Amino acid sequence: MTDAHETNDAAVGAAAARRGPGRLGFGIRIVAIVAALAVLGVGITTRRDAKARERSAEAASTNAGERLTRTREQEHRARTDRAAARAAIADFTDAAHGATDASAALITEEAALTDRLARLRAAGASGDFGTYNRIVGELNASVDEINAAAANLQRPFESLSKSLTGLPTAHCAGTLATPTTFVAYGSSGLRCARLRVPLDYADPHGPTLEITAVVRPAEDPAHSLGPLFLNPGGPGGSAIAFLREASLVLPAEVLRRFDLVGVDPRGVGQSTPVDCADSLDPLFDNRLTSGTTSVRAKALRLVQRLVHQCGERSGALLRHVDTASTARDLDRVRVALHARQISYIGFSYGTYLGAVYADIFRHNLRAAVLDGAVSPNRARRTESLSDSGLGFDDALTAALFDCSAKPSCAFFSGGNPSKAYDALMASFTVKPLDVAGRAMGRGLAELGVVSALYDGHDGWTRLTDALAHAALGDGAPLLALSDDYAGRRKDGSYNNELEAHYAINCIELGSRPSPTDAQQRVRNLGTLGRFDAVSLMLSMPCAFWPVPPVNGLSDIHATGSAPILVVGNAHDPVTPIENATALAKSLDHAVLLRWEGSGHTVVGRGIDCIDTAVTNYLVNLTAPADGTSCPA
Repeated sequence: MTDAHETNDAAVGAAAARRGPGRLGFGIRIVAIVAALAVLGVGITTRRDAKARERSAEAASTNAGERLTRTREQEHRARTDRAAARAAIADFTDAAHGATDASAALITEEAALTDRLARLRAAGASGDFGTYNRIVGELNASVDEINAAAANLQRPFESLSKSLTGLPTAHCAGTLATPTTFVAYGSSGLRCARLRVPLDYADPHGPTLEITAVVRPAEDPAHSLGPLFLNPGGPGGSAIAFLREASLVLPAEVLRRFDLVGVDPRGVGQSTPVDCADSLDPLFDNRLTSGTTSVRAKALRLVQRLVHQCGERSGALLRHVDTASTARDLDRVRVALHARQISYIGFSYGTYLGAVYADIFRHNLRAAVLDGAVSPNRARRTESLSDSGLGFDDALTAALFDCSAKPSCAFFSGGNPSKAYDALMASFTVKPLDVAGRAMGRGLAELGVVSALYDGHDGWTRLTDALAHAALGDGAPLLALSDDYAGRRKDGSYNNELEAHYAINCIELGSRPSPTDAQQRVRNLGTLGRFDAVSLMLSMPCAFWPVPPVNGLSDIHATGSAPILVVGNAHDPVTPIENATALAKSLDHAVLLRWEGSGHTVVGRGIDCIDTAVTNYLVNLTAPADGTSCPA
């Protein structure tokens, strides 16, 4: 029994022994698996943390790179701004001295006249007829001197006016915070704000850019009619810089009743600007119209290289400077101003911006004046200087015809200034004039003529004087007109307007030449007609533009908007009156106001008929009858 029992116990023990190690091994395996999972978890966590740290480091590196890029951009802009400020202040100082000297000369002549009249009265009262007759002779001789002194005021005061618009504007010190805060803009009583807006409104949470707005408060704030947005056109003109000019030329009642608002469009001025190159001189290289094909081709390659640089410097911004995006920016500023509606005045391209705003935000528009209308189907056509060639040719013909009837005209040329003009321009093709080390060829000369023709009849004297100087070998006055148009400063740098002009035009026009078209045009360049050279120079960049065109608004009707006032000049060389007629017809609720005068745009030029109608419309919302015409 005992043996059997022991044997049984042994068997049980053996069985237990066999089962025991099995359960222990299983437990050990579980512990091992748990430990392995723990280690794996630690590894996963470590790798996840490492990746998070890597992403954080990459983000920090990207942010640092972006900050460095912005810092470099700000330093570059600061250097450019300082140089521009010095040049503009020097120009303004010279112009102010010139205007002061001319005024002093007239005052001297007037003082001499007053003295002669006093002596004349004394001689007549005393019966001294010998002295009396002698003074009468002096008075007759002094008439020409007085007229000359008065005439001599025109040019220095024109220079003073132009130099005023070139004076630097302060940068807004506001922060890019939300909500938007308007802060003091210098010590002038103006206020400004900086806003962050989407680079691409189709991606509202993506990259952003900066928009700057400046407000000139109404002179009678208790009776303010709200914000009046301004755009000077271009495209590429700074609305902030234009505020200074607008405050001098807009009707007094408009200044009294409205807060003037200047918003630099995206790509322009104090908003995130387009930047292509430090110098745009290759665009105006006289070798583009050389008589040698290989020389023209080399000059065109320099233009192509400059345009390529635009893509390198401005990147994604170039794809998003379209008018519809700018219109949406304006509405962001309206919201920041806590305004239910805005009023608007746009000049030239600014008419297209205003029409697009009216089409997209029709209920947010109280009133709009569109002066110097761009064609409403701009997005389907090529709108460049070449399209205005006929208008400039007509304007030049009128200026030269006027000169031919006045022997006192500086470019009278024996009564045939038209023939003399063509001969002068042909000579520039063969041999450019040297102007302080710069070569002024035909393209730059034509650009100077275009610049003067923008002013209509008011610019004719300056034009004919510049042509007369050029005929005598002095190209400085004509080159100064050209530089004024192109935004070229005395130090050789350029303002931002021309770069922004190309950026907006080249992506938005319905058709533009291809690189092959441009090369063929330059290769096959033949006899040049009037304005062919400058048209060639100004149209070339779009052929090589580094980004494709956008789909702009092809039909603009602004259905349901407030009444809109379209203003046009009968003899506008830049935006023909036909454009104004077409825009007024395209908009569902618009009237046309004509001026039978010359020059580009008319509001603010002191034409009582126009300014009275515009003021009545803006203040009282009473538009003139459609087709109302004001005499020149």
